[in-house]
Amino acid sequence: MKITKIYILHIPQHYFLLFFLSFLTFKASLGQDYRLYAGPEFLINFKRVQAGDTINRRDEYNMKQGLWVFNDNASGNVLTAGYYKNDKKEDFWVKFDSNGFKISEFQYKNGQPNGVARVFYTNGKIQEEGVWKGTTWVGKYKFYFENGNLCYEWNYNEDGLRVGEQKYFHENGKIKIEGSWAEGKKNGLLKEYYEDGNIKSQKVFLGDKMDETKVVEYPPVNVVAAANKNKNETDSVNNNGSPENNLTFGVFNPNGYNKLYNIQFNKIEKDGYFRNGQLYTGKQYIYNEEGELIRAVEYKDGKIIQDEKFLLDSINLQ
Repeated sequence: MKITKIYILHIPQHYFLLFFLSFLTFKASLGQDYRLYAGPEFLINFKRVQAGDTINRRDEYNMKQGLWVFNDNASGNVLTAGYYKNDKKEDFWVKFDSNGFKISEFQYKNGQPNGVARVFYTNGKIQEEGVWKGTTWVGKYKFYFENGNLCYEWNYNEDGLRVGEQKYFHENGKIKIEGSWAEGKKNGLLKEYYEDGNIKSQKVFLGDKMDETKVVEYPPVNVVAAANKNKNETDSVNNNGSPENNLTFGVFNPNGYNKLYNIQFNKIEKDGYFRNGQLYTGKQYIYNEEGELIRAVEYKDGKIIQDEKFLLDSINLQ
């Protein structure tokens, strides 16, 4: 059935469809209500449809003009809605699935997608958004998890190739990968992170090819009882090898100085400089089940230079 006229609030066309809708219901029969619910900034009420109303209008040259709404014949729900100008799509167009959930909204210019674009999950949250031009994304582009957290944030050039800084995120919101792209290829330093935010690896790329000699990988690290100090700082220790000051909780530094403690016995376990998560230069203290020192290993440049073994002895670490 053709609907030719409709009464609406007087709102500029671009504002009307910019906030065009979270949910839309359409009843095709004459004499029934037809309502469009926009975002919180606007509420557009399409009043009762009357015979002779001007929606889905063609001019004297048979060209589409103004607001057009296409609905699903089976369900009566709107599938697509937007504006035409001289038979070409113009400004925002909105798509819905057969159940009435909004799928997407794209901005058109002169009949072609060119401008702000958004795609939605069925829960109403944004799935992806950015600027769509022709057949590709350009500029800043964002993709979201269904919980609303950012999944990745990319940058495109005018040809639709990824360039500049690119970021991926874990579902908990923490950064997962960050690096640089050039002409759609990884180019430069790329860092990868664990879900807890600690660094996982560092790699260097040139034209999507990884330099194997510059790969650095870090083992997963939990928050440990540690005092990350400057080179010349030390803790005072009692005769049982236990630190007298209260331990401070910090984050393990896989490439730098750490003083790590065995929390169960409140004693020093590793003390020195680490590389790629492993003790590189410093001392490691090993205890039995009763917390008594049984071994002390000293490292220099990643190699053992001294290995002392004790029999139910303690050590003064001052």
